[in-house]
Parts: sequence; structure tokens; C-alpha cells
Amino acid sequence: MVRDGLVVSVAGATYDADLDQSILTVDARIDYIRKSLERNPEASRVTYDPIHGFPTNFYFDFSFMIADEEIGYTFTDFRSQEIE
Repeated sequence: MVRDGLVVSVAGATYDADLDQSILTVDARIDYIRKSLERNPEASRVTYDPIHGFPTNFYFDFSFMIADEEIGYTFTDFRSQEIE
């Protein structure tokens, strides 16, 4: 769950960004994609949700000559939640 632009829980468990910074908000992922594209990767793929516009999948291979520097994510189970 994201509240006021910060991740506060993941799968119902409290999230502590001081201990783990691997979970990012949609806005942070969009920023990561933008910065990655600016690096001119040798291969890239980005797909977006046709209704909400957020990234659902991305993949970057920054250099075909370097092993294991590729990165890719797929986002699933998106739910919009109104906070009272």
C-alpha cells in the first residue's frame, strides 16, 4: 500500500524502507524507466496498463557484452484503493 507517496505495506506486512529499498512506488518506477532509457540501453521493452497508464512490465539490457546486468520487472495485482 502506498500512502502520501510512500510505500507503507507490502502484501499486508508493514514495509520499512530503511531496511529494504527494493519496493518502489509507481512514480519511482516511472522515474527509473526514464533514467534507464536515457542511458540508451542496447535492448529495452516497456509496456503500460491501457486504462491507468502505469508501467506493467519493463526490461533493459544495457550492454550485450556484459553478463547479468539485465533488469526486468512485471507488475501484477494492481488495485486502486481509496483512503478515508
